[in-house]
Amino acid sequence: MTFVLATSRPWNENMAKRLTERTGQPFHLITRKEDLTPERLREIAPRAVFFPHWSYLIPATIHEGWECVIFHMTDLPYGRGGSPLQNLIQRGHRETVLTALRNLTPARSTSSARYAWKAQHLRSSCAPPA
Repeated sequence: MTFVLATSRPWNENMAKRLTERTGQPFHLITRKEDLTPERLREIAPRAVFFPHWSYLIPATIHEGWECVIFHMTDLPYGRGGSPLQNLIQRGHRETVLTALRNLTPARSTSSARYAWKAQHLRSSCAPPA
C-alpha cells in the first residue's frame, strides 16, 4: 500500500520518511497546494491521503476520489477555527486531544454525513514546559 502525507508545515517534512521507515509502506510527501491534484494522486495511487497541518481547502476532486484523513488538535467541533492551540491556552485549557476525521463521501458511506467517523487519540499538554 502507498500513502500520501499532505502537510503545509516545514516541521512535518521528515514525517513521510519516518513513516516509511517505521511501517515499511511508502509515504509520498506533498507540501504545496498546487501539487495536490487528481493527476498527481493518480500517479501515486495512494490507499489514503493524510492531512496533518494542512492549511488549505481540500478540493472536492480530492476528497471525493480518495480516502482522506484530516487531523485537528482539538475535540471537534469545539476548538475549530484559526489558531486552535492559542485559543485553548487563552481559555485556560491545559491539555487537548487529537481528532482524526475520516472523510466519507456518499460513494463510500451509507450515511449522508460527510465526516462520518471521528476518533480521538493522544492527550497532549497545552501547558508550556516547566
